[in-house]
Amino acid sequence: PLQWCGTENITSMYGVFFRAGQFNQDISSWDTVDMLYFADSFGNMYPKDVKKIINSMAKGWFGELGFHSHNNKSLALINCIESLSKGVIWCDGTILGMGRGAGNVCTEYLSFEISKLRKIEYDLTSLSSLIDNFFYQCYYILNLILKKIF
Repeated sequence: PLQWCGTENITSMYGVFFRAGQFNQDISSWDTVDMLYFADSFGNMYPKDVKKIINSMAKGWFGELGFHSHNNKSLALINCIESLSKGVIWCDGTILGMGRGAGNVCTEYLSFEISKLRKIEYDLTSLSSLIDNFFYQCYYILNLILKKIF
């Protein structure tokens, strides 16, 4: 079942995070936040950047961490893997990586990697079926429409 989780949104954190010396003190005093999520909003982080942010956040935040990646440099998946290896619990993705700009990490790839990392038997049949039976059909129809327009 879905549960509500108190969160705090810090937009474009990468550009501001390390200049905000007060940040770690501030987040340690937040008592209404259950989980802290950070995003690579512009898809310009490398795994070393993700690691640096997680290590810095861990100095002042002892709750659960989440990570949202964009794929502008084709690093969304490896950045998610890096974040998970550094203790992040929540990583999100989108089917076929659909999202703003170059998109997000692909849910299907992320699911596969998490199952390997966590040594979990995960059946991707349902996800594959959803992609084959819905998303590819939508793509095919959209492609036909666009060919008629242009």
